[in-house]
Amino acid sequence: MIARLPQSARFYVHPVEIDQNLIGVVTQSGDGYRFLAFNNAFADLEDSRFTGADEACSAAIALEHAKAESLNDTEP
Repeated sequence: MIARLPQSARFYVHPVEIDQNLIGVVTQSGDGYRFLAFNNAFADLEDSRFTGADEACSAAIALEHAKAESLNDTEP
């Protein structure tokens, strides 16, 4: 038997992808959204709060670019 959840117990998950790679999800949390990373490269965003999935995706892209620039700065 499958129990039905009350309407208030339902939640939605929004995938966050970069270049068709799933890097995490955003779940509704209170009056905002919380990021959950699937990829360790994006663990810095774990549990961060956003206004929506688009903002979380933008933050992930910015983090990816910042890490790439950091690697380029350390190469001889």
